[in-house]
This record gives sequence, structure tokens and C-alpha cells, in this order.
Amino acid sequence: MEGRPTIADVARAAGVSIATVSAVLNGRPGRIPDATRGRVLRAAEMLHYRPNPFARSLKTKRSYTLALVATDISNPFYPGLAKGIEQAALSQGYQLIICNTFGSLEREQDHLLRLRDRQVDGIMLASSITRHDARYPVDLLKDVKTVLLNRTIENVKAPVIRMDNIGAGKDVGRYLVSLGYRSIAYIGGPADRPASADRLRGLREALDEAGVPLPDGWVRFGDWEREEEGYRHARSVFGAPGPRPRAVFAGNDILAMGVIRAVKEMGLRVPEDVAVVGFDDRDIAAFSDPRLTTVRYPSVEMGYHAARILLDWIERPEVEPPPVVTLGCQLIVRGSCGGQAVQRGRTA
Repeated sequence: MEGRPTIADVARAAGVSIATVSAVLNGRPGRIPDATRGRVLRAAEMLHYRPNPFARSLKTKRSYTLALVATDISNPFYPGLAKGIEQAALSQGYQLIICNTFGSLEREQDHLLRLRDRQVDGIMLASSITRHDARYPVDLLKDVKTVLLNRTIENVKAPVIRMDNIGAGKDVGRYLVSLGYRSIAYIGGPADRPASADRLRGLREALDEAGVPLPDGWVRFGDWEREEEGYRHARSVFGAPGPRPRAVFAGNDILAMGVIRAVKEMGLRVPEDVAVVGFDDRDIAAFSDPRLTTVRYPSVEMGYHAARILLDWIERPEVEPPPVVTLGCQLIVRGSCGGQAVQRGRTA
């Protein structure tokens, strides 16, 4: 056979009609015997048949592409997110485009313009742009189905897939309180980022339940992709006159590494003198000294859910997608909180 195999070639090899091949390969419902379905799939595999994307697009008026707009794919959260999206996308014959904004609204706007020009079928926005930026180019999202991941945008009505950062923060607070800690600090990411603010909100709610105060001087915000920020804020908090916190909830694992380095340099021990909890469960968490108690972010699951909602919406535009889907996080307990020592009667 010369050239690219066609659907007619598959039909001849399987001994069935072109309509039957089309029904099998496109997953259309119908009473096709399993034996016939198997012959079609084996014939397609033997011939290395792939649908012609251009012909398919002309027929369906779709590009069969999805886009993920992320802040920076080097952030360990995003590869898992992209993996989940691609798993769902490939299962339905879609490809994934990934765009990085690096936190720039102008770059995000440029990506949206280009994606609209390419006529992508759907966009998943996971970029960490401020929630209420009045300059946001909402008009660019009017003609393309969009799912928001861990963010909301004013005047944009779109499904939101989010992780329960408030619940996770509350879990951390309750866990530290259960170990006896009564002096707890928070060193988080930028104050205007919803995830950072929500983790702090959850921590406050847990501490309020227990009647534990959280002094303003023990709440710090910074760039959570720089270990130096965790280090700098920890040195400031622990170097200030007066009582010191006995536990620190860091907004992510990178900040937690900076906190651990700072308190050790100040002659304090983790967890004997200071307990530390991170967030994300990055690779460094399992290999730090001590191994870091942290919160595991279900990034692959989030990506898969987001893509499935978007694909279902594309395939059935008459059906409204769920407005909000919230995914839980998991507290991973390791050695940086000294739980056993505190539970034996020590109160901090």
C-alpha cells in the first residue's frame, strides 16, 4: 500500500463497511458485535491507520486541540496537571498545547489571542494572575470554552476546578493543635494569590476553633518559588524579641526548606524546638532532613477532571458543566513535626 492508509483500507482489511469502521473508531453508540469491533481495531492497528486531522476538522468544525495556560511549567505542580489533562485529551483524539505566562498579564493576553487565532476547542487557565485584576481581557474568552483551575476571574462565567486549600490549611492547623502546639506561624506565598490566602484562612479557622491566637507578626508572605524567602522570613520571625513560635506552616515545600535552614542556623532543632509543615509534597519533602510533613496536592487528578469536564462540554455544548468541582488534599505526616514527642505530654 502506498501513501497514508485510509478508512476505506481499514474497511477492506476488516471485511466491513466504511460506516462500520467510522462508528467503531469514533466510539459512536450502536449494536456492533464485539467480534466485528475487534476486527476493525486490529485492522487499523495493522495498517497504522490514523484519522486525517484536516479532514476531521473540516467535517466537525473543530481543531481537536486543547490548551493549558500555566504560570511556569517548571513548577512541579504543573507537570502533574499536564499529565492528567493529556491522559484525558489523548483518549478522545485531542492534542494539548501548553503556554507559560511567567506571571505576566500581558503574556497571558498574547497567548489567549494566539490560541483564539488557532481556533483551539477549549482552554484551561491555571496561571496565577491576581484574582481581581480589572485589566483582564475577558473578551478573549467569550468565544472559546474555558475551565478555570484554582482561580476565578471577575465577569467570566466558567467552570472552576479547585483544590480545597482552605480545608487543607484547616487540616494542618488541627493537626498541629492536636500535637499540643499553641504558638504557630504562617510563612506563605504572595498575599494576592488565592491559594496562599486560602491556606492561611484555613489555618486561622482551625486555630480560632482551638482558641489559639495567630499574631500578625507571625504571618509573612513572599515569593514561594524562592527558598530564600522562607529563610528570610523565618530569620525575621525567630530573631524578633519576645516569644518564638514553636511551629511553622509554610505555604509550600520550597519555603519550608528555607525555614528549616534558617532555624538550624539559629541553633534550633527540627522538630525538637520547631515543627515545620510544608505544602505540595514535592520530591524534596521526602528527602529533607528531617523528612517533611506536608500536604499532597492531587495535580494529576485535577488535570484529568478539568479536561474531562472541558471535553464533555465540547462534545455536548447543550449540557451545562458543573460550576465548581472541589478536590481534597491529603496530609502526609513525616518527621518534621515531632508528633510522638509532643503526644507524650509536651505542650508547646
